[in-house]
Amino acid sequence: MASALLRRPGLFTALEGHQRLAACTEFTAHGLDWVIERTVARGTPVHDPRMLQLLQDRVAGLGLHLLDHTCGSDRCTVRCVTRSQHSGGLLTITSGEGDDGDRRPGRPLTLLGEGQRASRPGPVPARRTAPPEGRCFVLTSVRTDLDYVGPEDVRSTAVRLVAAWAAQGHNSAVLTLGERDMDWTRSVPRWPTEPTPWPEGGTVHWSRLRIVNGPGEAWIAAAKSDFGDKVNVGEVLREAKQRCSRILVVDDRSRLDFPDPAGTDGLILMFSAAHYPKQAKTAKWRWPVEGERTLDLDPLDSAAKWREEYLGKRDLTRARVAGLLLMHDPDDEPPARDAFTEQVEGHLARYGTPVLGWLHSAPIQERALSRGTYHTVLDPMPDADRLRMLVAAERIGAVMQ
Repeated sequence: MASALLRRPGLFTALEGHQRLAACTEFTAHGLDWVIERTVARGTPVHDPRMLQLLQDRVAGLGLHLLDHTCGSDRCTVRCVTRSQHSGGLLTITSGEGDDGDRRPGRPLTLLGEGQRASRPGPVPARRTAPPEGRCFVLTSVRTDLDYVGPEDVRSTAVRLVAAWAAQGHNSAVLTLGERDMDWTRSVPRWPTEPTPWPEGGTVHWSRLRIVNGPGEAWIAAAKSDFGDKVNVGEVLREAKQRCSRILVVDDRSRLDFPDPAGTDGLILMFSAAHYPKQAKTAKWRWPVEGERTLDLDPLDSAAKWREEYLGKRDLTRARVAGLLLMHDPDDEPPARDAFTEQVEGHLARYGTPVLGWLHSAPIQERALSRGTYHTVLDPMPDADRLRMLVAAERIGAVMQ
């Protein structure tokens, strides 16, 4: 909590009518609480919706969960908790009226999408129409006998795809369902004797994922609960579709191969795959003791063999599979886009499992990051990697139209 406050020293001075702050700490059974008394100029509303937005936004503000909010005519009290239930401590902010001093105007915050005030009258911008309802797909991995894409790679891939869509001008989001959040605390304090208060019925925390230059937006939301599945997943998905045009769901609640919450539009399956097979080995007919022989495979046989190895043990008749996303090691190159590869993927698409793209897994140094910060197209990267990510994002986005 202290770190979150110290990272945003000018958070309160950007609010309208700000005069002064007084802060203190209190040791409680659940941790160290911070209490802030905020004073605003007389005549300024004590409730400022921008403060609630800043407290919950993890890019421009503190990235906290709202515990409760009580407002009166002359006093407004907000209580927040950190994103991890095990970090301890509450933040209580009480806003009240002060003296008749200068009522300073609020400072626009570009990180919240607020523009600078116009210095002279100008044309009134046209009213924006409501965007069409978004599409929502579950991104999940499938365990095979050959390899397995871990949950950390699923999360990092979802973040990288959403960042790529935002760079292309789309309003996109990553939505995690379950008890796990994209951020978690690795160490748990031992001295608190009681758990930190937590919002009843679970929480749905929306926050910007990254700052994007341009019209696109990247969001992240975590629908999590304390015990069991208390979050209404249907309502969460409806809200997500109203806010964003493209949503990727990472479902931590399910242990099934194909989690498919009601309200989603399909599944995107992730595999850790190598090149498409071009040869197969089989025992020599009538002379098994003489060893194996090698058979060359045409694209149809290669597609059938690949599908049998990766999907042969699973029933896809009830799964709404939108496509496959194939992951390769960061040190390896994906298959060359030659005629053989094109024909193999054409046959896989004919089987109902189109390949949407090849992406490299997150490097080991990225997997060690503890705050869900992954390398995306919004960061400096080689042009070849950026192009591959944008192409895969475009192909997946075409499915989500």
